[in-house]
Amino acid sequence: MSAQIVLCLAILAFSCGQAHGQEYSWPQNSLVGRIDAYLKPYVQTGNFSGVVLAKQNWKLLFLNGYGFADRKDKIPSTFETRFHIASLSMQFTAAAALRLVDEGQLSLDTSVGEFVPGIKGAEKITVRDLLTERSGLPDINGLPDYNDILRQHQTPASLIAKIDGKELLFEPGTKFLHEEHSAYNLLALIVEKKTGLPFAAAVERLVFRPAGLRASGVDDDSIPADKKERQPPPSDDRGDRGNAGTGEVDIENGDVKKNRFCQSPRILDIASLGNNAMPSSSHRFRR
Repeated sequence: MSAQIVLCLAILAFSCGQAHGQEYSWPQNSLVGRIDAYLKPYVQTGNFSGVVLAKQNWKLLFLNGYGFADRKDKIPSTFETRFHIASLSMQFTAAAALRLVDEGQLSLDTSVGEFVPGIKGAEKITVRDLLTERSGLPDINGLPDYNDILRQHQTPASLIAKIDGKELLFEPGTKFLHEEHSAYNLLALIVEKKTGLPFAAAVERLVFRPAGLRASGVDDDSIPADKKERQPPPSDDRGDRGNAGTGEVDIENGDVKKNRFCQSPRILDIASLGNNAMPSSSHRFRR
């Protein structure tokens, strides 16, 4: 079998701080030296902060942090840093909903009208439409006051309330709209209603814990930033604090573990993986 090299980037795109962190002298002609040489111009110009890991046949070759995880307090990026992953988190919301389908608590063809009767056209929208971003729901990110919305603590219910009474953008199921943020806010609300848990705790039970993602979580914006623990230990497996992680890499005591979504037994058992029930970015949920 040919050797495989996997390069993983945990990126804070276009950060504006100066390059920081311990400087290593990698052999210039080696693979790791070429990786380091390739990255340094981006770091030095303030265009990359993050962590880079390279492995060959699952053996660690290179692991190094660049720039700041927190520019204000000059906290450097390390392999223990938890990064916000923005819209990549949608695949975890999808996985939580599909786990409920696996458990028989939800159907892909369930009308969402039973969960949000106040949303116009909700009776026409199915869980499948939400997952595949074909719901037609107005996008909360496009609202004129969206920046103000971000400054306040929100829950799935409060986010859905922001689009209450607004007309659908198109007939559900007839069009794909990349990325339907409101659709995934509604999925999060359905997950809460079906589990009886806050969304962070539900994702912990349905996704993170079964996948063995002990250092991943859903960020709780109800906690003031200055009160949060900046670097929770990797062994902290609670889902109600810290920044979300992708699950692409899991490191324990310096050892690199295989991608648990791709290499562990399936997290999802239903046929929806081949049934157009996952968002376009959800390629990670396969063996």
